[in-house]
Amino acid sequence: MKEYLEIEGIIAEMDVLWEHGKEIYAPLTEAQRHARPVENKWTIAEEFDHAVRANALFTSAMKQDEQFYAQFGVVNNAPMTRKELIDLYNSRLEEFSGSGTVRPFKPTPIEDLDSESMIHYWELTSQKFKERLRNKWTEELLDSRFVPHPLLGKLIAREMMYFTIHHTRHHLESLERKLAAMLPNQ
Repeated sequence: MKEYLEIEGIIAEMDVLWEHGKEIYAPLTEAQRHARPVENKWTIAEEFDHAVRANALFTSAMKQDEQFYAQFGVVNNAPMTRKELIDLYNSRLEEFSGSGTVRPFKPTPIEDLDSESMIHYWELTSQKFKERLRNKWTEELLDSRFVPHPLLGKLIAREMMYFTIHHTRHHLESLERKLAAMLPNQ
């Protein structure tokens, strides 16, 4: 894992994840999507919905103007490395273990999930993420703006990019584990 990524490196890593998410979720049947392979854990659809919503919310924040970011203060330190950020996130998850997911990241009630719409929203979010990162952000801006995170507090935008990669990968790997448990011969 590269510790420092520039804009095109962030996009390249996310592109792999965007495509992989679609490869995992799109071919599933409705029964597979709504299966709950681990008791008291999200269904396949609920976990994918969480990944979609988390990415969409951050992608939406990426279009905001300077005034929006100014409310979070002035950055006066270098961004954490990817490893430092992941270690911090994991320690915060342990602290809040069992308290559940914060809104708006809680999954949609199962009867409201429309799989075709979720795939469309996933793809649309991917396009907007790339467009906004390329057209509205510079390397300097990634290191000079704070972005709020519900568990980690204020992150430098580059740190939020690293978090987004890690979080997306984490949930896609979780989906793969759930599917492997459900479909052991595939």
